[in-house]
Amino acid sequence: MFDPTLIDALSHALAPPPPAVVRSAFDIDGALAAHRAENRRRYDEASRALERWVAQGRALREDLWTKLEHRGDQAGPAELEALERIIAAVDERQALMAKEIREDERQWKRLVKRGFRISPEHGAIARDFMMKALELAERQHNERADFGLFLRALRARFDPDARGGRTFDNPDELEGYLRSATA
Repeated sequence: MFDPTLIDALSHALAPPPPAVVRSAFDIDGALAAHRAENRRRYDEASRALERWVAQGRALREDLWTKLEHRGDQAGPAELEALERIIAAVDERQALMAKEIREDERQWKRLVKRGFRISPEHGAIARDFMMKALELAERQHNERADFGLFLRALRARFDPDARGGRTFDNPDELEGYLRSATA
């Protein structure tokens, strides 16, 4: 049906490390405005990289699904094994990323407290960029979760043994069911 290498390429393309956005607001000397500009530049760069990653992943999913739908084949054992490996890799990366996000958030909260001890302006800058960094990390986490759902749908579509399971008339119930499988 499809080359397992293509699935491995999808996995690689959709599994970059989380973007590094914020460094300590208090590690550099100099004007607060210069530090704010540097953080803005880092955030904008990370945001653009994330947008490219999201667009690439969505295009890859669309291309793969379209090609497979036109072929209408059933998957062979090698293809299904490749899908299983990638689903497991995505799930593993999701768990690791969730842990990293929690650890980063704790560290950033300490940074914000430290900033407010220095001045309200330092604290506000640290809080602003902490929130932006968390937003980027959560968006990446959510996109990878959607990719995991896509892979599960792909497996269900092309695995003859995946037929006959639970059916859903309500899309919200289906989404809840699929998300519970990736939690």
